[in-house]
Amino acid sequence: MKTFMLEDILKTDYCHPRYDVDIITRLLGDRESATVLDLLDATLIPVEDRLWLVFKLGILEDRTVYAFRARLAFFDVDIYEKYYPADRRVRDCAEAWQKLADGDEDVDIAAAGDAAWAAAWDATGDATGDAWWAVAWAAAGAAAGAAARAAAGAAVWAAAGDAAWAAARAAARAAAWDVTQDAARAAAWKNILAWLREIIVEREE
Repeated sequence: MKTFMLEDILKTDYCHPRYDVDIITRLLGDRESATVLDLLDATLIPVEDRLWLVFKLGILEDRTVYAFRARLAFFDVDIYEKYYPADRRVRDCAEAWQKLADGDEDVDIAAAGDAAWAAAWDATGDATGDAWWAVAWAAAGAAAGAAARAAAGAAVWAAAGDAAWAAARAAARAAAWDVTQDAARAAAWKNILAWLREIIVEREE
C-alpha cells in the first residue's frame, strides 16, 4: 500500500477552517509517512474532507478507484431504477466501471457514461416532484469522469481524483436529496467512506 508524507498534503489545496496543518501533523505523529487507511480513519478531519484528500493525493491504484466508482454507481442504480425499473443506462455504466476494475480494458466507458448522463438529463424533466433530485444525482454520479477515463486509456488519468470525488458527492446527494436532511447526508458520507476503506483493504493491503 502506498504511503504519503506531510509535504504531499501541503501540496494540495486542502486548506479548511475546520482543520489546519497542526491537525494534519498530528495525523502523522512521529511517523515520517502514513497510509491512506490512516487518513480515512483520521476522525479529526470531516468525513467528506478525508475522502477529498485521499483522491487529491492520487495514491490509490487505478483499479481501486474503478472498483470504488463501480460501488458508487451500483448504489446509484438502486435509486435510479426505483423510478425507472426498465431503463438500464445507469446499470450499464455501473457494470462498465466494474469491468474496468476487473481488468477489462475493452469496455466502452465513454459510451456508458454518455448514456448515463442522458439518463440524468431525462430525469430532470420527467421524475415526479422533488424525486428528480435523487434520480438525476444518481445518474450523473455514475457517469462522472467516464469520458476522461476513456481519453486517457489505461494510464493513470488526470481527472481520476476529481471525478471520484464528484461521484461520491453525487451519491451522498442522491441519498439525501433534501438539503435539510443533514443526518441522512452525514450517514451517506460515512457509508461511502466505509465502502472505499473496504475496497482498499481488499485490493491493496
